[in-house]
Amino acid sequence: MQQAQEAGAALAEITGAVAQMRESNTQIAVAAEQQSQVAEEMNRAVVSIRDVTENTVQQTVASATTSSELATLAGELSKAIGQLKL
Repeated sequence: MQQAQEAGAALAEITGAVAQMRESNTQIAVAAEQQSQVAEEMNRAVVSIRDVTENTVQQTVASATTSSELATLAGELSKAIGQLKL
């Protein structure tokens, strides 16, 4: 009878340990899912930053080209004004 009680107590302890492990596994799975979501969000943010940076580079190149063209036109205008003064 005592062995049966000891076996029952051991089984109850094992059952409790399994329940704890199950709870831990659930918490780990939830944490892993949350980390995955954060990683995906960070990835989207990095892609967005890359896109904005590429757009900024394109606009900077266009601005530099326009500035160069304006400088050329200003030089031509200055030359034309100089010829008109003669």
